[in-house]
Amino acid sequence: MLGWDGKMRPLLLAAVAVAAGTVTACGAGSAGSGASSSAPPTSGPPTSATSAPTPAPPTPTVTVTVPAPTPTVTITEQQPTPSIPAAPQDDIGSLTFVLSAHGPAATLTSRTRNADGTVTITGVIDESGAGEYCQRYERAAGAELQACIAKVVSEQGTLVHQATADCAAGTLTTNGPGGGTYAPLGNDTWQNVDTGEVRNSSSAGGGLVLTGNQALACRGQ
Repeated sequence: MLGWDGKMRPLLLAAVAVAAGTVTACGAGSAGSGASSSAPPTSGPPTSATSAPTPAPPTPTVTVTVPAPTPTVTITEQQPTPSIPAAPQDDIGSLTFVLSAHGPAATLTSRTRNADGTVTITGVIDESGAGEYCQRYERAAGAELQACIAKVVSEQGTLVHQATADCAAGTLTTNGPGGGTYAPLGNDTWQNVDTGEVRNSSSAGGGLVLTGNQALACRGQ
């Protein structure tokens, strides 16, 4: 035992001392500041409780370009107005016509072709027409004839006598006594298209007068 005590005691004391130092060191370490004993920060992504919100991605901007409509241009070709041939004028002033079988004749003063193709003849009663009328109906002569002519011209000389013929359709429109629009029935007989009145070819009927006016208006066609 002495041998053990003499040899082992120093070793045992050294071991105890080392053990005591270790405990003291550990104790000193634990008694230090709290910061020295805290665990070092760990690296890695933040936890969900402390992470900042992720910003939403920006909304893309879409630009749509709408083309402007192409204007429509309509080109209308102007058709030339067909020329209207002039009615014959060589007999103006030299022919007469009547609108009534019992009235004075009017001297032809114009023959006009209208835009619709009809032809209008115009006349006035002058001394020539009045003289023929006074000799034929009044049997006047000498001073009576001159008085009759003056009276007829005074009463009717300012009147314009007209007849318009549709040479294609064959109708005739007059503005004198018994005036109206007449359609031919044949044989110098005409019928008023509005009233149905018939003007036959007798001297009193007036059909010959209408036939003569139609022929005078449609001369050359």
